[in-house]
Amino acid sequence: MAEIPGARDRLQREAETVCAHLRSLAGRLTPGQVPEFAVPGAPFMDTGTEPTTYLHTIRHRVHARDTRPPRKVYSPAIFARAARLLTADGRETAREVPQPRLPIRGVVTGVRDGAQLSVSVSRRRDEVTYQGRTPALALHEDVPRCRPDPSATPETLRPGHVLCPGCGGEGQCGEASSSDGI
Repeated sequence: MAEIPGARDRLQREAETVCAHLRSLAGRLTPGQVPEFAVPGAPFMDTGTEPTTYLHTIRHRVHARDTRPPRKVYSPAIFARAARLLTADGRETAREVPQPRLPIRGVVTGVRDGAQLSVSVSRRRDEVTYQGRTPALALHEDVPRCRPDPSATPETLRPGHVLCPGCGGEGQCGEASSSDGI
């Protein structure tokens, strides 16, 4: 498969942009606790898409203490602030409140141009997790996959034989079998 010219560079630029947006969001949401977001070395490959797509996920946690006096610990208002900031940045936002048994208190997600930023808070450790994801991009040209001609068809079977119910005669699991299962 031939690589699409410039696709890998575009994915890298998308990842750098997501890192910059995460830094900006963290600087406004948890001042004084801005982690250094770095682009991972290799992108995630999603083989469940046609063509196969690639994306980067960037994640970092900070202790959820608000440096603005008098707050020194996690505040539920972090979700409302995150949603306002993401909306102000032109992102479509959604808030999810997970079930009580899950380890996070909630998640706010903002999406723009296929890039996703999210903020979640741990229920156990009072940590804020910032996560970003680039849009999924194809790095290689799509090569159509053609099924091979079947190795057996109803017309080519010998009397007393049937097509394999598993592969329908495509030859994936051996020759045609006899009708009495032997």
